[in-house]
Amino acid sequence: MSEEKTVPDRMGDVLEILARHKQEDAPDTRQEPPEDEEARKLCLAELRSLLDRMPLADIARTIEALEPEDRLIVWYEVREERGEAILEILSDEVRQDLICDSHLRNEKDFRHGFRIAQRPVEPN
Repeated sequence: MSEEKTVPDRMGDVLEILARHKQEDAPDTRQEPPEDEEARKLCLAELRSLLDRMPLADIARTIEALEPEDRLIVWYEVREERGEAILEILSDEVRQDLICDSHLRNEKDFRHGFRIAQRPVEPN
């Protein structure tokens, strides 16, 4: 018999992954930066995998229950093809926050990419 997880169980799983992600994100002089980066990637991959297995309504409830900065971490790990359906379930306030923050992030990434593209190429 398979054990079906409840929303609170899944929420606990998400919170546990987010806590580990934050711990890996905190400055720590004991680990080398590549190890920190690898640990962060593993946490996000685990979160992405968990979200892929969760029903859309459960993801929406989880996002609504999280603090704003945690919402964004979770939101960025939701597969794009599932995002629109989740946005329809979310409250207007949370939906607007996610959309606005996503646009700001995309704009920031675009400007950063533009600055990199504008750097002069050094001759070999």
